Amino acid sequence: MSQHSQAGASDWQPAQPGEQRSPCPALNSLANGGHIPRSGIASRAQLVSAMVQRLGLATALADKLAKEAIEKFGKPGDGGEQVLHLQDLCQPGKLEHDASLTRQDAHVGDSAKIDPALVEQLLALSKNGQTLTLDDLATAHQIRMQQSAQGGHVVPPKAGLVGTVEAALLYCVLSRGEGISLADAREFLLSERIPQGLTGHDISLAQVARRAITVALKGNLPMCDAARRAKDALKK
Repeated sequence: MSQHSQAGASDWQPAQPGEQRSPCPALNSLANGGHIPRSGIASRAQLVSAMVQRLGLATALADKLAKEAIEKFGKPGDGGEQVLHLQDLCQPGKLEHDASLTRQDAHVGDSAKIDPALVEQLLALSKNGQTLTLDDLATAHQIRMQQSAQGGHVVPPKAGLVGTVEAALLYCVLSRGEGISLADAREFLLSERIPQGLTGHDISLAQVARRAITVALKGNLPMCDAARRAKDALKK
């Protein structure tokens, strides 16, 4: 049995020298847990299996994401099969994008590494001090869009779109009941470790799309609380 297929929650370890990681906390968490090869080089089948079993994605959505990643970034592996090198996702403007919730923009810093200050900024937006709701994530996304635009920087429209999808995926994967517990968010985003008990969600593309639209609307419509909170936060 391969290392990634037999790994469990207790097998987590941070990336070691020579192991690849990406700007995506989900993929990094899968590699840190050994759910895909710790090297950070994975096949389409390995990616799909891990996203279904460990992140709770529906097979169709997992296969779509893996297929697109392999088509854009795939390279021939040892046996000739196309594989994904996680470090290739660090290329600016690809999966990497401006206004990330947890990474700096490429034009101001290291967009591949976690920025703990940005993670703490996100966690501090919890309205009830216990969970991150979709409203909180919409506020966070809008704040990051405005921060990215400071100094006259032009934020590509694609960054806004990808940001709403990532916020929606984060919510779908980590939410339990009415939101994401701050403990789960901290573990996933800072330690890049998958919290216990996240399997079985069967998250579909339609679910992610609905929540991405909600994030966009809540963050941009002036009458929404998330938009007002973002505006007020940026005045401080």
